[in-house]
Amino acid sequence: MPATANLTTKQKVKITLSPIDHEGAVMELKDPTWTVESGDVEVEAIEPEGEDQPKGLTAYITASETIGESIVKVSAKGKLDDGEETTIEDLVIVNVRNLEAPALGLTVGAPEPIEEEETEGGEGEGEGGDLGEGAHPDQTLPGARKSGPTKSGKKKKK
Repeated sequence: MPATANLTTKQKVKITLSPIDHEGAVMELKDPTWTVESGDVEVEAIEPEGEDQPKGLTAYITASETIGESIVKVSAKGKLDDGEETTIEDLVIVNVRNLEAPALGLTVGAPEPIEEEETEGGEGEGEGGDLGEGAHPDQTLPGARKSGPTKSGKKKKK
């Protein structure tokens, strides 16, 4: 199953192979190779620290200035349980993105009450005084049903 690395254009990531067989035992690998299959990342295999460790099990993948996805294929020879040598392959999908903007340092203050504003016309001006936005002179809101006689002259039931 492919591994995924998310980098900015100014980062690199260390990838290490830790091969195990189907029983969970450590597998020996020979001749690991790292190949950039697509994209513009760079791969640099790291020399092992001890002489008894195989070469090429660890590598750095370094992002370039190109934004987008890159695919690195890793392959090595390993022995199956029956002793037969086979090539094992896996992928590293590297997503390179731009550096993000530095933090803005936002500070959120304590909530404050909203002060009511006076209307331009003042109170009592015009028919019905200051009724607020959308109110009718009879102090009902638009779309509100009025109680009173209907066309038939009978009062509506509530």
